[in-house]
Amino acid sequence: MIKKSLFSILTLLALTSGLYFYNAAPALKIVKYSTKKDLAFLIDLFEKNSYWLAPNEEYDFEWTIRNHSPYKNQKRYYGQLKINMGYLGNTPIGFVGYYKKRPNFGSILYLGVSKEYRGKKYGYHLLKHAIAHLFNMGCSTVEIITRTNNYRAVTLYKKIGFKTSKIKGSYIYLAISLKTTK
Repeated sequence: MIKKSLFSILTLLALTSGLYFYNAAPALKIVKYSTKKDLAFLIDLFEKNSYWLAPNEEYDFEWTIRNHSPYKNQKRYYGQLKINMGYLGNTPIGFVGYYKKRPNFGSILYLGVSKEYRGKKYGYHLLKHAIAHLFNMGCSTVEIITRTNNYRAVTLYKKIGFKTSKIKGSYIYLAISLKTTK
């Protein structure tokens, strides 16, 4: 009887730990963006997902990436956009772009993961990395904007701790505060 119970417990532990490792995302390496190495990947990912990543059809993503700036018409932001890439081994699988909009306020402009890598927590890790970096840069609040019908993204953002701050047209604005993450 004791042997059966012990065997059952060990079997259950083995199965649940196996499920944990099956569900856990393989090691994601987050590195600074390199134009030479990453630009083609970013443009391709953006073109495939422009509905979700661009505020309008005229949006010039390549200019934004090349100039590290969220806005063409506001020179104070030139060079301010931080872009980090997510890599599995030597394969780029996603990216996050963010900047300090005001002294205490950060904005995540982009979060994109290749379709075949979605649902594996890579977006979660990229987003957490950007939030931590913005908080370390002195931001006390971080905002992210997406379309109201981007249900998977909104669910992820709320899971991390973002709260809806406003809805404007077809866009939802969400914010997270340094106070709520401690």
